[in-house]
Amino acid sequence: MTGNMVLLVEGRDDERVVDRICREHRIPCPNVEYRGSDSDLLQEFSTQLKVLGKENTEDVLGVVIDADTSVPSRWQSLRDRLDNAGFLDVPDQPDSGGTIVAPATGGLLPKVGIWIMPDNKASGKLEDFLAFLVPPSDPHWSHAESCVDSLDRPRFRAADRSKAVIYTWLAWQQSPGLQFGTAIRSRFLDPDAPHALQLVHWLRELFG
Repeated sequence: MTGNMVLLVEGRDDERVVDRICREHRIPCPNVEYRGSDSDLLQEFSTQLKVLGKENTEDVLGVVIDADTSVPSRWQSLRDRLDNAGFLDVPDQPDSGGTIVAPATGGLLPKVGIWIMPDNKASGKLEDFLAFLVPPSDPHWSHAESCVDSLDRPRFRAADRSKAVIYTWLAWQQSPGLQFGTAIRSRFLDPDAPHALQLVHWLRELFG
């Protein structure tokens, strides 16, 4: 791969998780850029679609973005940008294993990959993906969920429950409060879990 390899993510945590998974599985590391919000990411996605592929047909552009409340609406926002950029035959729905869209021959567009957190199927975000990396035999995960769910008047939004649970659980580890990437490196979160390997396969297909 001799072209530019760019991966857009929402936040610093996404950057650290993807970087660590790439390192754990020896995947060529793309230039990971975090944008700070989904709206800023989508804007940068549109910008990069206009730039990449014009001088090098081997340019690759990836996006990792949260589904939040709806995979279909998130996919539509991405699909519209691909259509506007000139991509043909963009699928109506995202691939459950991560979507990769190749440009038409001579289209002067990059190869594009899209991963919608957590698994391209369910609503949610990065922290829901990380929950899949918790070892099934872990004795504290269900207790962390129970603790969060038992709060009488939680101050966080219902949509942020997964964040509250994963941070509670990480606070109980041998090294409390590790960043997500460090938790993967330390094997508190399993980089070889099935959902992690699905992301690995998509990253390899896109950037490998």
